[in-house]
Amino acid sequence: MTRIVPAILTEDPHALADMLRLSATFTNYVQVDIMDGKFVPSRSITYEHLSRLTIKLDWEAHLMVQNPEDYLEAYKKAGAKRILFHYEATKTPQKVITAGKKLGVEMGLFIDPDTPSILAIRVRVVAAVAAALFPGHRSNPCGGRRPTGLSTRWSQEQTEPAPQSPNFLRSLDRRSRGWTSPHFV
Repeated sequence: MTRIVPAILTEDPHALADMLRLSATFTNYVQVDIMDGKFVPSRSITYEHLSRLTIKLDWEAHLMVQNPEDYLEAYKKAGAKRILFHYEATKTPQKVITAGKKLGVEMGLFIDPDTPSILAIRVRVVAAVAAALFPGHRSNPCGGRRPTGLSTRWSQEQTEPAPQSPNFLRSLDRRSRGWTSPHFV
């Protein structure tokens, strides 16, 4: 099944609640972007904000945080069905994936534009995103760098390995009023 997954990015808990309510009118699944101000220069809402809300959607957390292994349990408890993290945010991406799976959460992986994507081939995840933009720059989406191309995302059930030649679905990055790019799953 293919679906468009809107991504939500905000530092305002009230705006988050509004965005989630609005999203529920046209989808049953969203991605919430999480930034810690360390891995990326910007900050956004946290698991604490999400935990306080009654969220009627299934959602995934896109962790743009340093040491994502430290956040897995909190986002699982907050209700995330899937957690995606950046390969570059940890020294042990395979351990992060294993820890998430032990918690019973689906795991996904983002790969920054300047990271050779071959690095992610050895890991087994539900979704992999080869990003066209560098993470965490709301006012300057590319952080001063201008990568070309489109974001690509491969998604399969955990039990299936990534295909040799995946038919990536593409999405353009559109940044407007806290919303980030839709992803195809």
